[in-house]
Amino acid sequence: MEIAEETGLSPEEAMERLGRLLEDRGWLTERMEERLLLEEMYQVVAHARKVMVSAEYDLENYASIANAVLKGLQLVAQRMDARKKVLDDDIAKITQAQARAFGDAFDIALTHVRSTLKEIYPLVTDETIDDLAREGLQIAKKEINARAS
Repeated sequence: MEIAEETGLSPEEAMERLGRLLEDRGWLTERMEERLLLEEMYQVVAHARKVMVSAEYDLENYASIANAVLKGLQLVAQRMDARKKVLDDDIAKITQAQARAFGDAFDIALTHVRSTLKEIYPLVTDETIDDLAREGLQIAKKEINARAS
């Protein structure tokens, strides 16, 4: 009813168009499509399990039903493994991007510190500032490692 009110279509037309859209699946993202496939496979496996434990099967059909369940579970496992790999790759890319951003921020901050110190203390050398930066990074590394332990 809300769709019909917003679009000016009759409720029947709105439902018909919505139904066509949902059947098309062209609007789904790859992850949504995969989720739908997994859900459908889960339903097939669940139905096969029900058939196996019900009185609807005989021993002749048990093996083929069990095989179908096994194949369905294998497909779900493969999809989940593929999804895990994609997620691991995404996490690695995000981590690398964060590391680059932190490195850039550190370089900008160090450049600012270097120029400001040289203005205030003209006798301070680049080597002294570099030594202090290395020393500070070693201290930070030890503290971060201690926190992670």
